[in-house]
Amino acid sequence: MYSFSAMQGDFPALPPTGRSHHIFLPYFGGVDDNRALMLALQVCEKSEVTATIVRISIRATDTSEKSPEDDHFEFVSSRVSADVAPRVKFETMPGTSTAKEVLELAAKDIGANTRDPDRSNLIVLGRRSGAELAGAKDLHSAAEEVNECLGVVAGYFIADGVQADILVVQAKAPKSSA
Repeated sequence: MYSFSAMQGDFPALPPTGRSHHIFLPYFGGVDDNRALMLALQVCEKSEVTATIVRISIRATDTSEKSPEDDHFEFVSSRVSADVAPRVKFETMPGTSTAKEVLELAAKDIGANTRDPDRSNLIVLGRRSGAELAGAKDLHSAAEEVNECLGVVAGYFIADGVQADILVVQAKAPKSSA
């Protein structure tokens, strides 16, 4: 088994392709999504990258009560640099969302960005995100091994046959003090 750092010497570097990239990130909240959000914004610092980042609500909550995820999303989205801001679109799905609605939103966003043959699409997901997403029983499900390895939401995208690359992000677990 190789670690990525050990493999770098084994593979030649690819020449720049001049391709642009579009990222779609459904943000459910939690540590994995927080890392995925920061990673997506970091990648958007490259001028040829655009993103659509959508805050997804999976629980019916009182709209006057904000969660830590809402605070984090608002904090990060309000502090995107002036260079990056024109290429990143922040949205919020109103109400409680279902898995089917998230997949449809992603397909619509990706479909709008596939007209250009020089553009590739990337879906960035938090590994432990959206496990409680409603309406999942109406969808095709991925193999249990896929869900365990990549997460439930990634399993929905894979089973749906999404026409994009998928990057699954998992935050590093804090070290336990023994």
